[in-house]
Amino acid sequence: MPQLGESTIDIEFVAPGSASLKPILVRSGLVLGGLLVALLLTELSIRIFGLGPVFLEPLEIPSYRLSSQRSIGYEYRPNYRATDQPYDRSHTGIETNSHGFRDVEFEERKLDGVVRILVLGDSVTAGNGIRDPARTYPKVLERLLNEGIAETRYQVLNMGVGGYHTSQEVETLRHKGLAFDPDYVLLAFCLNDFSTNTDGGVYQRLLELNAESGGVEAAVARDRWLLKHSRLAMLIAYYLGALSGGQGGDDPRDEGPGNVARGLALLEELRLQQAFRPLVFIVPAFDAPFDEYRYLKFHRRLREAAPPGNGIPILDLLPDFRASGVDATSLSRDGVHPNVEGHEMLAKLLLDELQRVFPELRR
Repeated sequence: MPQLGESTIDIEFVAPGSASLKPILVRSGLVLGGLLVALLLTELSIRIFGLGPVFLEPLEIPSYRLSSQRSIGYEYRPNYRATDQPYDRSHTGIETNSHGFRDVEFEERKLDGVVRILVLGDSVTAGNGIRDPARTYPKVLERLLNEGIAETRYQVLNMGVGGYHTSQEVETLRHKGLAFDPDYVLLAFCLNDFSTNTDGGVYQRLLELNAESGGVEAAVARDRWLLKHSRLAMLIAYYLGALSGGQGGDDPRDEGPGNVARGLALLEELRLQQAFRPLVFIVPAFDAPFDEYRYLKFHRRLREAAPPGNGIPILDLLPDFRASGVDATSLSRDGVHPNVEGHEMLAKLLLDELQRVFPELRR
């Protein structure tokens, strides 16, 4: 007990290190808060200015199956019909012929006097969102080529498959298309041919279903939640895929510049073997006015991916679309896939350029 006049001292016991922990926590909280605000502002800016690609909903499975060719990966189911159950809701109007393409029935044997043009591509060529396959640009091109001719002389075969990349498209030519004896082969290049996962997860889901694994729908939804809800995450994933070298793996969907280069090299190899006349053409994006176009670097990257000294013309349709004076956003439903008007204009511009590159197609 303290005596009169003596002072008392209150002693507070502090756990070792706790005195220095509080400022650290405060600073960490400020840093994390600042980072969160920066991410939110970046996300908001990307949305306001419409930067980068948008998330494409995963494609439905019913209209697809695994391909017997590893280099192709997957393909449309042959003889797929709108009455099939369960029907593929994301591809309303899509039906396939016996060869597994969205086109009328056609035979391998080419009739005498027929000039056959084969078109390779992805969902843009297949015509996602277009209910009538006759209004997809390959079939519009066929109609335009045959106008004024008494008998059908030109046949344009649509071999576009949703989600395909350049190497898959050319592998489709090698394993399927060459059997149809094409005189010309047109390959549509879309900007997402350099990016990753644009098949909507179809190939992976088919592999999982084939292995009879459960919970596929939940797994796909969980893995893609961030890409679907964050434009920033989608932009990062897009450019990481575009800048990757695409060097390894036996996955037929190996992506990046390596995927495009392999496809173009194979196309040149097949050209030398089969003597068809090839042409690669660039389909621009439709998400902003053509005068404000932001993706020219991908157009340049395609040319850089072409093997040196190859005999494949590369045609850029952007100047033709720009010269038309038409608002790009009026030609597409989502900035990627042309609508009916977009397919009509694409076919007309493509015809003009085809006749310039291949004068023998002029009537």
